[in-house]
Amino acid sequence: MNLFCSSILGLISATALWLLPPCNLVSFAQLKANSLITTHDHPSASEDARTVYVRGIPVITFRGSDLATKSQQFITLLHQALQEGWSADTIQPAWEQGRYVIKFGDRTQWVLDQSMTFPESTQNPAQDTLMITNRLRRLLGGAEPVSTIANAPNDPADNIIARVVRVISGIASWYGPGFHGNRSASGEIFDQNALTAAHLTLPFGTRVRVTNMSNGQSVVVRINDRGPFTGNRVIDISKAAAQRIGMTGAGVAPVKLEVLGRPN
Repeated sequence: MNLFCSSILGLISATALWLLPPCNLVSFAQLKANSLITTHDHPSASEDARTVYVRGIPVITFRGSDLATKSQQFITLLHQALQEGWSADTIQPAWEQGRYVIKFGDRTQWVLDQSMTFPESTQNPAQDTLMITNRLRRLLGGAEPVSTIANAPNDPADNIIARVVRVISGIASWYGPGFHGNRSASGEIFDQNALTAAHLTLPFGTRVRVTNMSNGQSVVVRINDRGPFTGNRVIDISKAAAQRIGMTGAGVAPVKLEVLGRPN
């Protein structure tokens, strides 16, 4: 019996020992992996969605009728990586046989299809692949981000341009400190370092391009919270999004919101 199991047993009365599973069936690595990886089910447009979190940060979103099976397969892969101590530096994006994949060294790879996106997706498969890869590299081992995809195609058709379905103008604010780690209105854990935003009425999961009219800088965010509730503001964006468009210093800025839909 290892020290971890001995410590547990020492805290429990002898009359309750029969309730415990054998300690050799559950390793400390397994317990750690189970606590680091969670999921959140939420509606997205007209279909169900499930987002997988690592250390409370959203990594990948699954949609479609088989989201349960695919998300569980992905979680199983992450559990294996954590339990066996795979190096995060070996996690690399690639283009192979006409599809984007995330390679875990020479061990295995994860194939990305149309039912999987980065939670703050810009509807560009190449960018989604990079962002999912870099988030995994950081959360599974603190590895530096990568900026290129091996053998990526240069076909313009691969870069999907989202169509604008609605334009809104007004004042934006941002939030982060004091809310980071709290549960948002969608049920997700708010991450001030993710590209998300709060809006009073837009459906959760809606992607919005926010342009700072003072400097022309823009960022695409995903709606996962409700607000703002004061100051007649049209959107409340995360700290990371505010940094992208240069408005953290002022706190507020005049913006143009372009609500993005799927391409025709």
